[in-house]
Amino acid sequence: MALKDGGELQAEAWSAAEQQTAVATAATVDSSVVLPDGLAPALADMARAGPDLMLTWPDGESVIVPAYFTTAPPAPLTSSGGSWISGETVMALAGPSAPSQVAQANLLAQAPVASSPERIGTVENTDGSVFVTRVDGSRSELDVGDPVFQGDVLETASDGAVGVVLADETTFSMGENGRMVMDELIYDPSAGDGSIQLSLIQGVMTFVSGEIAKADPDALTIQTPVATIGIRGTQIGIDMSDGETLRIVLMEESDGFVGEVVVSTSGGVVVLNDPYHFTTVSDAGLPPTPVSVLDHDDLLEIFGGALRHLPLRFGRENDYGTQTGEDAADAAGFETAAGPGTET
Repeated sequence: MALKDGGELQAEAWSAAEQQTAVATAATVDSSVVLPDGLAPALADMARAGPDLMLTWPDGESVIVPAYFTTAPPAPLTSSGGSWISGETVMALAGPSAPSQVAQANLLAQAPVASSPERIGTVENTDGSVFVTRVDGSRSELDVGDPVFQGDVLETASDGAVGVVLADETTFSMGENGRMVMDELIYDPSAGDGSIQLSLIQGVMTFVSGEIAKADPDALTIQTPVATIGIRGTQIGIDMSDGETLRIVLMEESDGFVGEVVVSTSGGVVVLNDPYHFTTVSDAGLPPTPVSVLDHDDLLEIFGGALRHLPLRFGRENDYGTQTGEDAADAAGFETAAGPGTET
């Protein structure tokens, strides 16, 4: 990895078969790590190797970023195609540094135990393999009724899907091959206000905002590798399945209510405020495409898998008939808080 003009760092691929590693100057706070052509940061598995960051893609290609974790926060990872992941999100995906050694050191020093992460939601339904990585680095399979904590990384396998209810009655579902970070949820039930910040790294999801977005239309944001999404009291579908191209549609809630979505990049902003309004983003440096209208059949084709697992807890959520209509048979096997799904 070599230092480039403009303060960027160019990461170099290395072949696992040849056991070669890249050598680089450590990133600074204001730098960005640029990955080799064709490698999207969202699709990489991330791990720590001491102060170094190890990235591995599904085809086996790997990149090492020496001394990556020696800066705070670490530099963002960017692709030649215009997608990126922040250093904070990389830290969440890579996990903590030697958590067992840290715990042992605290015990020997009789250091106070760190406070437990805050519970921010509950798993409502699952299908197939769904995993969580906690902030302490522990990884386990999720079941119905399990808690979701601030800082959790949720992942679904190729056969997996999950539906979650958050503390402010926000609900969301994520289909197969998904990965997201539960960055932050702050909620005061007595006042009905707070904030939610999530990072969707890869996958397809549906999202229905709750009390927080009602109190403050700018308090709920979802970060993706190419755009920031502001959700102003509504239901949306987000497709980031390839880790580089975002497709987003504004949906109707079950009673026909439609709110507003703001999609922002460094190149511009697009507002969706009518049913089926749709835009795409392929590069974080370019504006979203002009608003178009997504056909109903296309909506079901893209988002049907996620809609089949959207928790229908508060009456606002619209599954577009995937759980209760002609497509309900496809969802009959998924597990819910009431037990295995059945056709209606």
